[in-house]
Amino acid sequence: MKVSVILPSYNPTDKLPIAVNELIDNGFDDIIVINDGSNKEKQHFFDEIKNNPFVTVLTHKSNMGKGRALKTGFEFFLNNRSHQSGVVTTDDDMQHDCKDIKACAREMDISQIAVFGSRNFKEKNVTSKSRI
Repeated sequence: MKVSVILPSYNPTDKLPIAVNELIDNGFDDIIVINDGSNKEKQHFFDEIKNNPFVTVLTHKSNMGKGRALKTGFEFFLNNRSHQSGVVTTDDDMQHDCKDIKACAREMDISQIAVFGSRNFKEKNVTSKSRI
């Protein structure tokens, strides 16, 4: 599968390295993580993943918001990943099931068209912040 993953992150928890490892375990070999100006106390999570050969960590000096973090990831993808067939996005909190991410990526890789996933915001694993 020649699909990259863009993963914006701001002040992550210990779920970030778990999410990255789960993506790798599911066959993703190009994960673009954007540190969106996280606090110094959270830097160790990025340090933990940055030496992985399947991970690129891009850093904003200050928090610019998820939209800008995604744009940074897309710009990096467009300028550096011409060999890839597409890109999927996910979050650092593992709300998106890796099997669903892989299914969307696989369909996009095969069909060469955009694939949009959606989720039920009434599910237990959806945070109140996302639900609102």
